Amino acid sequence: MNLTIIHGFDLGAPLVALQWGSCGVPLRAFTRDGRETVIDTCSGCLVRSSSLAAEEVARVVCRPHSDRPSFVTAHGVLGASDESVPPLTDVRDASWCPNGRFLAVLSGRGLNVWNVDKRKLVAAPPQGVGIELIAWNPTPGDGWGQLAATVRTGVLLWSACGAITVHAFPRSPAATALAWHPAGRYLAVACQDGDVRIVDPATGQTIRLQGAIGTVRRLLWDHKGAFLIGVSVASLCVWNVLSAIHYGSNHAWTRREAPLTDVALRGSGNLLAAGNIEGRVELLRVNARTAMLQSTDFPSSVSHLAWSASGKRLAVGTDGGKVSVVRVCR
Repeated sequence: MNLTIIHGFDLGAPLVALQWGSCGVPLRAFTRDGRETVIDTCSGCLVRSSSLAAEEVARVVCRPHSDRPSFVTAHGVLGASDESVPPLTDVRDASWCPNGRFLAVLSGRGLNVWNVDKRKLVAAPPQGVGIELIAWNPTPGDGWGQLAATVRTGVLLWSACGAITVHAFPRSPAATALAWHPAGRYLAVACQDGDVRIVDPATGQTIRLQGAIGTVRRLLWDHKGAFLIGVSVASLCVWNVLSAIHYGSNHAWTRREAPLTDVALRGSGNLLAAGNIEGRVELLRVNARTAMLQSTDFPSSVSHLAWSASGKRLAVGTDGGKVSVVRVCR
């Protein structure tokens, strides 16, 4: 496996997000100063640079199947590059449903969901007080949109077709990460005490996974739902979920790292890219207890990683607003 840097760009401001186009050629880079830059990764040319907001941007969320981003400014104002969402204030987080019909918005007033078709906000149920984390089910059984949200009593599930509580899991320590199984069958939950659980929402059955080093802050499933990756500040943990469910083998293989800054799992396989504070990007196989396949060093801390749709290119963002396009091949 080889990593070859083919293009480099200096955008002049810290990055907020990197987003590949659906055909895998254009790369969109969003910077904290409120600009969107579109890059042709074949020619290495900057296609255009435009302003999203007049103030600093803290978060960008791209609606599925659309090139129109929504964003949250540093002062908590929700906006968009079109009229797909209403302007809201005091916003902490926002997340699009996979079908692009709903946008969940967390603010100081709680959780609301913007219904694009009806152009109205749907309020969360009364049980949804004190929500910290949200995650959309990629394949909701109701055909609309199912949202998991952490509340004081555990994890709440409700349907975006109306403010209806579907199920509330039993009380658990404060959650630090949520991730749905690709087929929507299971929900992985990481907790403040270092516990990681897989929950079957249909039955409430819970499996505790062991072996995490430190509190897991991010969870990722491989595209088949066979492996679950947990990311803490300085370690990667990988569980074979099928073995845990069918054979009770719930221990992880772990790898200690320099403080991790971002990870990205290639959508079409089991290749994981991990970037750290020392400016190194490593490639690892999720399903093999082996050393890294390849690594590349960058001059400053890695801030963002994003795979192209084909999985043949990796975008790497580093401190200060530098973006590199890396070819990944055998």
